[in-house]
Amino acid sequence: MQKTLDTQVIERWKAFRIRHIDKNQAEAAKKLGTTAAGLSYIENGKRAINYKVVSAAITKFDLNPEWLSSGKGAEKKKKEPTTLVTDIAELRQQIEIQLNMIKVMGVQLNHLYKEFEKIKKS
Repeated sequence: MQKTLDTQVIERWKAFRIRHIDKNQAEAAKKLGTTAAGLSYIENGKRAINYKVVSAAITKFDLNPEWLSSGKGAEKKKKEPTTLVTDIAELRQQIEIQLNMIKVMGVQLNHLYKEFEKIKKS
Protein backbone atom coordinates (compact mmCIF):
# COMPACT_ATOMS: atom_id res chain seq x y z
CA MET A 1 0.00 0.00 0.00
CA GLN A 2 1.43 3.36 -1.02
CA LYS A 3 1.65 5.98 1.67
CA THR A 4 -0.25 9.20 1.10
CA LEU A 5 1.30 12.64 1.38
CA ASP A 6 -0.53 13.11 4.68
CA THR A 7 0.89 9.87 6.11
CA GLN A 8 4.41 10.79 5.06
CA VAL A 9 4.15 14.26 6.60
CA ILE A 10 2.80 12.79 9.84
CA GLU A 11 5.63 10.23 9.96
CA ARG A 12 8.23 12.94 9.40
CA TRP A 13 6.55 15.11 12.05
CA LYS A 14 6.61 12.29 14.64
CA ALA A 15 10.25 11.50 13.88
CA PHE A 16 11.23 15.15 14.27
CA ARG A 17 9.25 15.52 17.48
CA ILE A 18 10.88 12.45 19.02
CA ARG A 19 14.42 13.32 17.92
CA HIS A 20 14.44 17.08 18.47
CA ILE A 21 11.58 18.22 20.71
CA ASP A 22 10.73 15.54 23.26
CA LYS A 23 10.13 11.79 23.22
CA ASN A 24 7.21 12.32 25.57
CA GLN A 25 4.21 13.59 23.60
CA ALA A 26 2.75 15.56 26.53
CA GLU A 27 6.06 17.31 27.21
CA ALA A 28 6.48 18.06 23.50
CA ALA A 29 2.99 19.56 23.44
CA LYS A 30 3.90 21.91 26.30
CA LYS A 31 7.07 22.99 24.51
CA LEU A 32 5.05 23.68 21.35
CA GLY A 33 2.31 25.61 23.15
CA THR A 34 -0.47 23.14 22.42
CA THR A 35 -2.33 20.44 24.29
CA ALA A 36 -1.30 16.81 24.55
CA ALA A 37 -4.66 15.82 23.05
CA GLY A 38 -4.20 18.22 20.13
CA LEU A 39 -0.73 16.85 19.39
CA SER A 40 -2.06 13.29 19.67
CA TYR A 41 -4.80 14.06 17.14
CA ILE A 42 -2.20 15.47 14.75
CA GLU A 43 0.12 12.50 15.14
CA ASN A 44 -2.72 10.01 14.69
CA GLY A 45 -3.91 11.72 11.51
CA LYS A 46 -7.20 12.85 13.04
CA ARG A 47 -6.35 16.55 12.71
CA ALA A 48 -4.19 18.46 10.23
CA ILE A 49 -0.89 19.86 11.43
CA ASN A 50 -1.71 23.46 12.17
CA TYR A 51 0.33 26.59 11.57
CA LYS A 52 0.77 27.34 15.28
CA VAL A 53 2.44 23.99 15.97
CA VAL A 54 4.61 24.07 12.84
CA SER A 55 5.62 27.67 13.49
CA ALA A 56 6.63 26.84 17.08
CA ALA A 57 8.70 23.89 15.87
CA ILE A 58 10.41 26.08 13.26
CA THR A 59 11.10 28.92 15.67
CA LYS A 60 12.07 26.94 18.77
CA PHE A 61 13.54 23.75 17.30
CA ASP A 62 14.73 24.77 13.80
CA LEU A 63 12.37 22.46 11.92
CA ASN A 64 12.99 22.69 8.18
CA PRO A 65 9.49 23.17 6.67
CA GLU A 66 10.63 21.94 3.26
CA TRP A 67 11.77 18.67 4.83
CA LEU A 68 8.47 18.34 6.70
CA SER A 69 6.32 18.88 3.62
CA SER A 70 8.42 17.05 1.01
CA GLY A 71 11.16 15.06 2.76
CA LYS A 72 13.80 17.06 0.89
CA GLY A 73 16.77 18.57 2.68
CA ALA A 74 17.82 18.28 6.30
CA GLU A 75 15.36 17.93 9.18
CA LYS A 76 16.70 21.04 10.85
CA LYS A 77 17.35 24.36 9.17
CA LYS A 78 20.68 26.06 9.62
CA LYS A 79 20.74 29.06 11.92
CA GLU A 80 22.12 32.24 10.42
CA PRO A 81 22.95 35.51 12.15
CA THR A 82 19.99 37.87 11.95
CA THR A 83 20.35 40.57 9.34
CA LEU A 84 17.93 42.25 7.01
CA VAL A 85 18.76 39.62 4.40
CA THR A 86 18.06 36.76 6.79
CA ASP A 87 14.89 38.50 7.97
CA ILE A 88 13.68 38.61 4.38
CA ALA A 89 14.74 34.99 3.94
CA GLU A 90 12.75 34.11 7.08
CA LEU A 91 9.68 35.86 5.64
CA ARG A 92 10.09 33.92 2.42
CA GLN A 93 10.38 30.76 4.46
CA GLN A 94 7.17 31.60 6.32
CA ILE A 95 5.44 32.07 2.95
CA GLU A 96 6.85 28.73 1.84
CA ILE A 97 5.46 27.13 5.00
CA GLN A 98 2.05 28.55 4.23
CA LEU A 99 2.20 27.30 0.65
CA ASN A 100 3.23 23.82 1.80
CA MET A 101 0.46 23.77 4.39
CA ILE A 102 -2.02 24.78 1.67
CA LYS A 103 -0.79 21.82 -0.42
CA VAL A 104 -1.26 19.45 2.51
CA MET A 105 -4.73 20.88 3.19
CA GLY A 106 -5.60 20.45 -0.49
CA VAL A 107 -4.69 16.78 -0.32
CA GLN A 108 -6.73 16.40 2.86
CA LEU A 109 -9.74 18.16 1.31
CA ASN A 110 -9.50 15.96 -1.76
CA HIS A 111 -9.46 12.89 0.47
CA LEU A 112 -12.48 14.15 2.43
CA TYR A 113 -14.32 14.91 -0.81
CA LYS A 114 -13.73 11.34 -2.03
CA GLU A 115 -14.94 9.93 1.27
CA PHE A 116 -18.01 12.17 1.11
CA GLU A 117 -18.75 10.95 -2.42
CA LYS A 118 -18.49 7.31 -1.24
CA ILE A 119 -20.92 7.99 1.59
CA LYS A 120 -23.26 9.86 -0.72
CA LYS A 121 -23.36 6.91 -3.16
CA SER A 122 -24.14 4.36 -0.47
